[in-house]
Amino acid sequence: MCKRILALLLALTLCASLSACGGKQEEEAQPGGHELDEYFGWWQYDDYTSVIAFADGNAWSIYAGDGSLSYTGLFEFDGSGIRALDEQGETAHYFLLDETGTLLTDDDGDTLRPTQAPSAAESPLDEEDVTLADYVGVWEYDTAYAWLAIDGDGNWMTVDGNGEIAETGTVEEADANGLSLYLPSEEAYWTFTRTSATEISEDSSGESLFAVDEIALPGVETTDGEPAFEAAGLTDFCPVDGGSYLLRDGLACFPEDESWYETGDVYWEVALHNDFVHDGIRKLEFTAICYIPQESLPDDGGKGYYNTLFCELYDYDSGMWLTSVSATGDSGRDENHFLHTIDWNGSEETIEFFFSNEWGDEGDWGRVLYRSYIAYVPEDYDGLVVGAAAAPLDTDELHVRNQLFETSPYCAVSQMDSIDPYTSLYFRLS
Repeated sequence: MCKRILALLLALTLCASLSACGGKQEEEAQPGGHELDEYFGWWQYDDYTSVIAFADGNAWSIYAGDGSLSYTGLFEFDGSGIRALDEQGETAHYFLLDETGTLLTDDDGDTLRPTQAPSAAESPLDEEDVTLADYVGVWEYDTAYAWLAIDGDGNWMTVDGNGEIAETGTVEEADANGLSLYLPSEEAYWTFTRTSATEISEDSSGESLFAVDEIALPGVETTDGEPAFEAAGLTDFCPVDGGSYLLRDGLACFPEDESWYETGDVYWEVALHNDFVHDGIRKLEFTAICYIPQESLPDDGGKGYYNTLFCELYDYDSGMWLTSVSATGDSGRDENHFLHTIDWNGSEETIEFFFSNEWGDEGDWGRVLYRSYIAYVPEDYDGLVVGAAAAPLDTDELHVRNQLFETSPYCAVSQMDSIDPYTSLYFRLS
């Protein structure tokens, strides 16, 4: 039994011997009339320090005496007992309850009794219906300056301490046991064990990752209080209310199945409608307008495919990126409300804004986007910048950028891996 316990702790497959033992137990076992939920909970071996746990969702785990998670997998209930499965889906152990429901026997004849969760254990088995949604967000490595980010469409990426995207791929499995990520660059799978609702463990290295609100990258380094935009050499601003300006490849067009992808030139302008101060708060009302020439659109005039543009707000002094939404369809202000904290004049200040998107037609233009903003900033604040970026090169880069939008709303202007700041247009509302 000791050898088999050790093998189980190492998650090795014992196909022949374990299947045979399981089969023998099934032949000898008599139905005890117990319901599945009577097996749920924690069970301590009488003769060993190991603890077994069964939970809703057909998940089981084995814990060492110190409470560390040694193995987790799925089980099957056949009406008489529980068949605990290994990684290959073969029977690793077969468990039966006695008539009293308080004594559990495995297929080696060893007995287990109800117990409490090990003090050091945080079991993923206590969670019901764990899905991809429970993993969406940012996971930060405990001992390295790196992050794993997962979006709601099942895409993932890793980001290093310089803000550069190291790897991307898709989520293959996400459940109470953990994650299986497909790594296209190596045509392999990368697995993580779920140890709690806020912690996962990389199986290959044993490193822990913890759920965090965002990828917290450092801002642009400046000297003597130099604004981040100036430090990055981004000082060529287009004037507000100064007409429209050409942005090369500022439009991305693609169908729902992404069978093709095209980019086209556009023209941007920013119009300021109202600017006034009340009770120490400056209120700005302005519209970022994008004109799309007919020749930048595919032949069907924008029907049957997506037109996507990229327009965001930044803070001039810190370089902080303030928004995380691209312009694809119409949307109202109630859907797009953002609140950010910036360091300005030596203190923390709040920037709050709303915006709406409206697509239309105007004159000879193919399409026109009106992104209308209402922003509330400190009374003397003059660092709000509207930035319009060129489209990604292809759909793969588009997915990377959309993922970055979800996970890094505070990234600095010169550190966004999927956006080239030096091909963007900037309008400063000074």
